[in-house]
Amino acid sequence: AIGGAYLLKDEDSAKLVSGLQTTLQSIEFNACPLLGVGLCKSLRDSKDLNLRELSFEDLNLTNEAWATLCAAATSPFWKGRLESLKLRRMEGLTDDRMQSL
Repeated sequence: AIGGAYLLKDEDSAKLVSGLQTTLQSIEFNACPLLGVGLCKSLRDSKDLNLRELSFEDLNLTNEAWATLCAAATSPFWKGRLESLKLRRMEGLTDDRMQSL
């Protein structure tokens, strides 16, 4: 879990996910304002990702980041693997996006 990392850059979070994709099963980001499309692309494109739990809280994702995250959820690498999804106080979370996830 990473919380309150106000200086954590989007590209660094993406590198973290990519670098740990073979062993990463749970990830949580709270109040990290610089995260966005890079992190979401990493979650979408990591072919060896075996993520079971994903938690985002107080992130302000752009429309592009939301679209990328929704696309990640429909990829064969995610289907049937994700057991827990927590999205708290997420700017831009709509019913349509929630259904996509």
